[in-house]
Parts: sequence; structure tokens; C-alpha cells
Amino acid sequence: MSIQFKCVGGFNLSTATEDRVPLILAALDHIVLWWSSRPLVAALLRFGGPQELQAVLKKIANADYQVDYWNHTELGNMTEKRLSQVTRVLDSNSAAGLIHL
Repeated sequence: MSIQFKCVGGFNLSTATEDRVPLILAALDHIVLWWSSRPLVAALLRFGGPQELQAVLKKIANADYQVDYWNHTELGNMTEKRLSQVTRVLDSNSAAGLIHL
């Protein structure tokens, strides 16, 4: 499964997959969370795991500007779906880490 993107933050990302999550996560450290960065956040929520969710939430919490994405309900639904898939395969030590989110 892949998701199509437009050019974001100088990167031309045509598709996102689980394999590209580390690259997308690295890009998150170097961008401002404006509306145009929503596809990057969506890719992390759709293809990442608990660590990527935590990185997105920390980025939002530490922002000294308003982070406003349209259709934030869709982002929540993506997160719920992905975490339900990921938690099925987590061992008990990893699952305990979810509680700290």
C-alpha cells in the first residue's frame, strides 16, 4: 500500500511505504508543521508505529506556532488503524511503551 504526495519541504516524495518511514521521520526533524507538511505526517501515521506517533506528538507539543491540519479526524483514524495493526505483533515489553504515549 502506498500514499501519493506532492513536493513537501524541498523533497519530492512520490510514494510512501513502511520502508521509507525512517527517511520521512528524519525529514520531520527539519520541517515546520505547516499545512503543506500534512502528507508527511499522514505517511508517518499510516506506515509508522508507536515511535513515529510519539515523534509527531512531540513535534506538535514543542512547536512555538499553531499546528493546524484540516481533517484532523482522518489523521486520528489513520493512527488508530495503524496502531491496532502494529500492536497485534508487539511483544509485551513494546506494548508497555505504548502506555507512556
